[in-house]
Amino acid sequence: MFHTTFNIILAIIRTPLLGVLLKVLHRMFPAHASELHLAIDSINTTLPEEVIHALEKDTKELLTRVEQYNRHVLYLDHTAHYPQKTHDDYAIIKQMEEKLLKYIITSHTFELNQEQSHQIHVLNDIIIQALTSSKDLKDIQHHIINLKDESIQHPLLADSLHFFQEMMQKTSESIHSLNNATTAESNGESLETTLTMLHANDDFYLENITTKRNATEINSVNISEVIKTNRYVLLSCDSLLKSYIDYTPYVSKY
Repeated sequence: MFHTTFNIILAIIRTPLLGVLLKVLHRMFPAHASELHLAIDSINTTLPEEVIHALEKDTKELLTRVEQYNRHVLYLDHTAHYPQKTHDDYAIIKQMEEKLLKYIITSHTFELNQEQSHQIHVLNDIIIQALTSSKDLKDIQHHIINLKDESIQHPLLADSLHFFQEMMQKTSESIHSLNNATTAESNGESLETTLTMLHANDDFYLENITTKRNATEINSVNISEVIKTNRYVLLSCDSLLKSYIDYTPYVSKY
């Protein structure tokens, strides 16, 4: 009787507090979606047209997520920089890539003509290049964080961070202007122009860094870390632009 009474009283006291406790726990341990709901998950047919259509939509979603991730890592869009959030965002990108590539492997068992097989092959390459773009920034995120923290004391680091941000910003602007072009060819030319400009600007940046290598203002700066960060940011933008260059035939659809 004592134990029963004790449990009943405890339950009466604890029940009104469960809602508050749940809110506290949800804030401490936010839930993360473990399952992605992609277009390829919604089709129940092996018709090549439907398969390719779903892959095209999911590839576009992947490209969008990669661009947003890249911008966030580089402190763009005036967003707070939380390494855990970018870690979670990258995990989603990686999960999307794995699901899409597995589905592409399965799609080769469908009855595809030569053109459809080529389309799926192109989408496969786009997906891999998109992931490469985000992985390049993931690998140097700790350098970017250091660069941001130390840029207050070192003008050269502040200028370098601004240059890296500009690379990503110009990449984004080129991507967002795609739907303004009249043809896929002109879209591709616009992206190619941006790509050429980024590489030209990068050559100028490296030349400028080289001339300052022995200058007093960079004696206390880890110049190799800055140069490595520059290289990976350029490679990231390069991969993302090339992904969109290959994707331009599909831009008008979505």
